Amino acid sequence: MSVEPLLWTADGIVHGESGAFLENCETRPAFPVAEMLRVWNSTLGVEFEPGRDFLFHPESGLLERLPGSRMALLSHDDLYPPPGKAVYFPAEHANAVANGSGGEAVRYDAMDFFARHQFEMEYRTNAKLPAFRTLPGNSLAGRAFRLVFIGDSITEGCNATGVIHVPPYAPPYPEQVATALRTAGAEVEMHNLAVGGTGCEHGLQHLPSWLENVVPDILVIAYGMNDLRSFTPEEFARRIAALADLALQRNPAAKILTVAPMPGNAAWECTPPAVSRAFSAALRQLPFPCADVNHFWEEILGGKNFFEITGNGVNHPNDYGQRLYAAVVEDRLAQMLTTA
Repeated sequence: MSVEPLLWTADGIVHGESGAFLENCETRPAFPVAEMLRVWNSTLGVEFEPGRDFLFHPESGLLERLPGSRMALLSHDDLYPPPGKAVYFPAEHANAVANGSGGEAVRYDAMDFFARHQFEMEYRTNAKLPAFRTLPGNSLAGRAFRLVFIGDSITEGCNATGVIHVPPYAPPYPEQVATALRTAGAEVEMHNLAVGGTGCEHGLQHLPSWLENVVPDILVIAYGMNDLRSFTPEEFARRIAALADLALQRNPAAKILTVAPMPGNAAWECTPPAVSRAFSAALRQLPFPCADVNHFWEEILGGKNFFEITGNGVNHPNDYGQRLYAAVVEDRLAQMLTTA
């Protein structure tokens, strides 16, 4: 399996950031752009052309969709299906979820709707980019890890193009992390036990039986998105700590990494960003390292519309978001595994 590209490189090149035109023909990248290098759609296999499909305006930092462009333009009704057009989850071929914060339905898609209607950008920026630690080649040579992930549909990989079997077939973040460990020279046995639609209570019910079959050297605990309306942040953190304790009972030397989930769509009542932020803060108080995806998602992507960076419209990342998950998790593992 090939190593997924970095979010950005030391020369200030941002790779494959996703965007979309939503209700109007302008959008703005996450960082100030010194030079727009490429705009394309990997799922459609289309390279978009400046002057034909778009213009980039350096003075305003805006990317403009041109009349007749091959780039998608999503209308209000596309994003918030009106009565008569909304087919609500969990119905087959659902295109919406109920309980939008404004009373509207919110666009939902389990497959590649957003992958087909978003685009990817490569550009050069002079902005200071967040520095993520990576695992240098051969830094883990001679070491072996049984790497286990537990969590919900984000960790299972739902809407990652490699999971829904559409180009560019990008793997979900657990596979990217395992690849990074192997590239650093480690022997890795990876188990992704995440189950879509579940929360921390499901983990507590099933982890004892999972541990009968596989005892982790590294356990990554990545719940939260489906727990936002079920527990207070403190209750949630106690359950995550209990999961860690179960693993440590089987292997006291196991390394535990918690993951604070991305914020969901603020337009959906089931994913209030303030609560996910509080969950993130509660995880950071536990005596285990935390891959705080929530913090970096808001720092890096907080200025973008959620529909530009989602895989399903409400609570899944797209391929770019999965790469952000992988970068944050690898950053914490690099510290955990290479610090004496």
